[in-house]
Amino acid sequence: MRGRRVKPAILIGASTLVVACGSAGAAATNQASATAYNMQVDELAAGKLDSLPTGTQFVRVLLFQQPPGASVPSRKHQGGLIYEQSGQQTLTYSDGTSLTLVAGQATYLASVQHSHKNTGSTTNAWYFIALWPSVQRGQPLVSPSPP
Repeated sequence: MRGRRVKPAILIGASTLVVACGSAGAAATNQASATAYNMQVDELAAGKLDSLPTGTQFVRVLLFQQPPGASVPSRKHQGGLIYEQSGQQTLTYSDGTSLTLVAGQATYLASVQHSHKNTGSTTNAWYFIALWPSVQRGQPLVSPSPP
């Protein structure tokens, strides 16, 4: 198995984000449990999956880095969470709506066609965390041409 070294806090946060995409009650319970251990929990993003992938699944944590002005078109794929580690990006959906994320912000990305553009003046770094069916493990992550 190959992988990049990622800060343990990111992996723990990613796991929490993927698992804790639940109700406000779950967030309150997580906060109460964390407080008992002198910790704080902030929900960065949550979303609803239309359905879980069938068959064997795996969690994929991807780190993307884009120079200023770079834009990446993306096909429709598994819904998941985007966490902007540094810099900023504008996420534009196929219906024309957009959302700008800055360092420390996160959002749920539904399974829709979209693009990611670094609208800042420095290289950005962002994570995409999602649950994928194992049959998609070998497929390219980024399309070489617009969808």
